[in-house]
Amino acid sequence: MSSSQKYHVRATKKGRLPVAIAKRKHKKVVEITRCSGDLAALLKDLQRVLGTGGTVRAESGSVELQGERHLSRVCAWLVQSGCVKGLSKESREASLSALLRGKGKRAAPTAAKERALAALRKLRAGNSGRGATKSVGDDAPVVTRRERDPRKPRHVARNEDGTRKAVREVKLCPNVHCNWFYCGGAPCFVDIVAAQVRDIIYLIHWNV
Repeated sequence: MSSSQKYHVRATKKGRLPVAIAKRKHKKVVEITRCSGDLAALLKDLQRVLGTGGTVRAESGSVELQGERHLSRVCAWLVQSGCVKGLSKESREASLSALLRGKGKRAAPTAAKERALAALRKLRAGNSGRGATKSVGDDAPVVTRRERDPRKPRHVARNEDGTRKAVREVKLCPNVHCNWFYCGGAPCFVDIVAAQVRDIIYLIHWNV
């Protein structure tokens, strides 16, 4: 009997992996929820691959693994083992790509990256229909989702005919004593204020 028949993991309603980092007292663990079947066998297989400790929570149907740095490797292993039911294609590609992008302490061993790369190529080569991508060759680099589907550019103000609106030309004030940027050659702000001050002084002088 294969390991995929001993236990199963059900994906979320949105087709994502039910894997998250949980806090237990003074440490953090990787928690896999929505598990069914032989949870001890699932934990044993994960411990053999990761080389870390863990525990089974049969009452909640979850498995916990010590060390939050194993998150990407756990997600990639669940995708490669085929024990997850209802997992979307986007989640599979994202899990495998995240393992390949890991750096520093979160970097996976070379053998794990090679297996993830082979699984990613097989997944993309088997895609068909709308939204399918071309198979990745042996020498071709792995293209991430952000590089494949870049974000939309920011909104640009355009005219009715679709052309881009011209930038408003700012005119400098001819008054050398004026430092107001938005004067624009109209009646100078400094001159207006000076005239108002003169009027106030004139009224105060004659009222006194």
